[in-house]
Amino acid sequence: MFERKNLWRGGAYLCAALVFVGSTAGTALETNRNMVDGFLGTKSYVVQTDTSDGELYTTFTADYANTDELVAAHQAAGETLVEEGAVLLKNNGALPLAETARKVTLLGLRADAKTIYGATVGVSVPDAQNVSLTTALTERGFSVNTTANEAYAAVAAGDAYKGVNKLSPSFSGVLAGEEPVYTILEPTLAELNAANAGFTSSMAEYNDAAIVVVGRPGSEAADYYPGAEGVDAASGASSALGLSANELALIEFAKTNFETVIVLVNSSNAMELGALQSDEGVDAVLWIGWPGNYGMRGVADILMGEVNPSGALPDTFATDSASSPAMANYGVMAWQNAAQYLDTAVDRGDFYLIEAEGIYTGYRYYETRYADVVMGQGNADSQVGAFASTAGWNYDEEVVYPFGYGLSYTTFSQHIDSVEVDVDARTVTAQVTVENTGAVAGKTPVQLYVQAPYIAGGVEKSAIQLLDYAKTSVLEPGASETVTIVADLQNMASYDETGEQTYILDAGDYYFTVANGSHAAVNNVLAAQGYEVSGDAANVQTWHNDSLNKELSTSKAGTEVTNQLQEADYNTWTENTVTYLSRSDWEGTWPQTYDSLSLTEEMLPYLTNDFYTIATGDDTSDITFGGESADGLTFSDMKGVAYDDPMWDDLLNQLDLQEAILFITQGNRNAPAMESIGFVGGQYTENAPNGFNVELSAYSDPNSPWYVAEDDPNAAYMCNDMGSAPLVAATFNKELAEQYGVLWGNDSLYNGLSFIWGPGLNLHRHPYNGRNGEYYSEDPVLSGYTGLSVAQGALTKGLICAPKHFAFNDQESNRNGVAPFMQEQKARELELRSFQIAVEGGTLGLMTSFSRIGPTYVSACTALMTNILVQEWGFEGYAVTDMVNPATYMTWKESVIAGTTNFDTTEVAEEWASYITATTNTLSGDATMLQAIKDRVHNTLYVYAQSNVMNSINSSSQKVEVNVWWRVAYKSVHYGMIALTVLFAAGYVACVVKSSKKKKENA
Repeated sequence: MFERKNLWRGGAYLCAALVFVGSTAGTALETNRNMVDGFLGTKSYVVQTDTSDGELYTTFTADYANTDELVAAHQAAGETLVEEGAVLLKNNGALPLAETARKVTLLGLRADAKTIYGATVGVSVPDAQNVSLTTALTERGFSVNTTANEAYAAVAAGDAYKGVNKLSPSFSGVLAGEEPVYTILEPTLAELNAANAGFTSSMAEYNDAAIVVVGRPGSEAADYYPGAEGVDAASGASSALGLSANELALIEFAKTNFETVIVLVNSSNAMELGALQSDEGVDAVLWIGWPGNYGMRGVADILMGEVNPSGALPDTFATDSASSPAMANYGVMAWQNAAQYLDTAVDRGDFYLIEAEGIYTGYRYYETRYADVVMGQGNADSQVGAFASTAGWNYDEEVVYPFGYGLSYTTFSQHIDSVEVDVDARTVTAQVTVENTGAVAGKTPVQLYVQAPYIAGGVEKSAIQLLDYAKTSVLEPGASETVTIVADLQNMASYDETGEQTYILDAGDYYFTVANGSHAAVNNVLAAQGYEVSGDAANVQTWHNDSLNKELSTSKAGTEVTNQLQEADYNTWTENTVTYLSRSDWEGTWPQTYDSLSLTEEMLPYLTNDFYTIATGDDTSDITFGGESADGLTFSDMKGVAYDDPMWDDLLNQLDLQEAILFITQGNRNAPAMESIGFVGGQYTENAPNGFNVELSAYSDPNSPWYVAEDDPNAAYMCNDMGSAPLVAATFNKELAEQYGVLWGNDSLYNGLSFIWGPGLNLHRHPYNGRNGEYYSEDPVLSGYTGLSVAQGALTKGLICAPKHFAFNDQESNRNGVAPFMQEQKARELELRSFQIAVEGGTLGLMTSFSRIGPTYVSACTALMTNILVQEWGFEGYAVTDMVNPATYMTWKESVIAGTTNFDTTEVAEEWASYITATTNTLSGDATMLQAIKDRVHNTLYVYAQSNVMNSINSSSQKVEVNVWWRVAYKSVHYGMIALTVLFAAGYVACVVKSSKKKKENA
């Protein structure tokens, strides 16, 4: 009896425990059901709408009749992107390949077996949809050496090569001395011949050309590290971005066995290509970035001459990729006294960067220093900062291919006919005549550059900067076209943070030119100024500004622009510590490595993420929650309603405070419902820097004309199939970028998602950021207009783009809380200018960065999120954090006050629960906070009201839960365990009663 009683009791305890576990698991499943649905391909709810209550699906409509047409459009767009974005860097006449030269051999692990189509994490593409270079060439009539391909495939299958295309991400951070070392994997000829004895002999039959492919992978949460310390010593490379001994040996093998050697560069990070540029045995070099699923068809089109390449480099390709002054302060740098003040895991405040290079990143450094060498000023020819130069700093030795450079199969002449500067209208209008002077039809970018007057010791100025750009149509030989560029005057203004503390146009002469890249542009200007350089002085226009102009000190939104980010300068906290690079003395101000600084006690509230105190006794009587609408408004009535329309006040006064708080807080892909205003919520968002990273049918609306049923032949199609962001920028084609966005918009109508977290607008501060493939360029104008064009195209279909990561995501190492410090001039003229272009152009969304600006988490920085973003730029949109990780530093109260509208998480973090949950809410006595909550909900709902969410809802819309299989399963187990608990408990009670009776009978 005793054993039986223990059995019942033990069973009851076990089942009760399982009931608790099941309840917890069920809560977790429901809280994260968007991710569960996405992973399992289920739909745990539907929105039911009475179609008689209003016309639906007419505001935004698709351009394609079915998914076959949509997929065909994706394939064509992926091909076109590379046709216009791939950059011909070198060509001695070998390209295009003649019709009689179509028997080719592909060499290099990345030529076929391990091509890099996208990133490890981030700009990833679905492998199942890849069209290989072999397939693309074969489709076009080439014969490809299959023996060589088989040898590479056999080698690639070995354990040693399984991680060849992975730049290992570290989501938890990197400590000093533990920086990862990249291993360049390229098999030796001996390995290839061992894998297939016919490897070398097969070259004889396929010897019209060797196409050698070299490349580097990339990933979110990962970086390369410079110099010999950042690369496996056995590779023989000078750095992770330099060519390895095996890659160079492969090129030598190609030169020995083939008369024609073509090298494709399969990388989104600027590599060190000096050896290829100077090698006469290498006939052609074509940069192809990461081509996405279908880009290799574009590569094949270029190789055979079906299209004429027209891309231009979005970055400078230096001889030594570590020669940028930004590299003096990059990587793992921790406060010397962090352990005294900070909890690394909780505060995420240990790491910092001092961006002592100032405005001189990318071509702004290389071209400015070159100009100063020519002009003989600022100690520019010093050996300090020279990495590849043999006797004093020399541009030709330091730079291989400049920003904006690109060749064609034809030649073009470009002449800047006129420039009109209208300060009142804030425009610069340039007329440029472009003529095809060669023998092949083609198109070309038109890059408009400007030089502002520089005074030594005054505001820092780049010797040349991209002002705007356009692209011609296809011009036949001998044909010409006049291109009109209307540029924004803002983009040539300088930010004077120490004197006027606003944007200025200095007095003096401004020089405008068009050229094939930044180096040709600065040479044109220098030639016009009388210096003996290889420039075209006649291709320059000037505008004289008589006196200092502060017209741009008032923003387009009507706000006075003045200093906001002085706390981002480390010298604000500890005076005279950092020397910033100045062209007045390149030698004396070359950046030190600031790797042993200490935090100050004044920084602590910001580094520990607790600097807003919730008020308890404010008068909140004029801030209404839970009211009633005089007109019975619900969210469905707000379609297309202007941001400042009084209807919003009427709607928002009905908000339930707790619903509003949860709507802000649980801002992940699945928006919570707010019954108080008739907002049904739902799965509306996906992360996607190169297209939606979900199956086409995942969230497709069953009521929509574009519903993708599970039995649709393209139901499992993945739309994240495009090439990397630098390829899009390299097209220098705003119209093409807009078409790219329109395609995203069409995807959204089919897949039922209305918000997309992308594109990426951060700049390439240097070539080593593992996430450079997600961002467009080193230049803010090229980045800003490319991203804006994508967002504008998407919005025509009601898709909201949320460009990321606002702002200063300058490295992935320790990205969670790293604190970049910089001058305000740098912040405004570089990284922020990229976002400003997009926001002032009408972009309605943003995703913020994991990083800080100075000591303050960016989402919690009022100066950035409100004073600049909202007040100066006029932003009326949705600003969501990146994934909350952890909530201790991605602080709720400070971020909501600052201007953040939503948090990328599905739950109320424990750290926030003490003041925002229904049972512990402490916000009701804080007028500033309550108004901020209403304002944040207003912003996000306004954006929803402009989106294609409104296609499918009216006042009858309601969310209906669906008992999908996983929900049935966990509930069945849960209730089954409850039943078993009751059964075992009853059995135990029965045993106890029976035992008690037996004892009484025996007494």
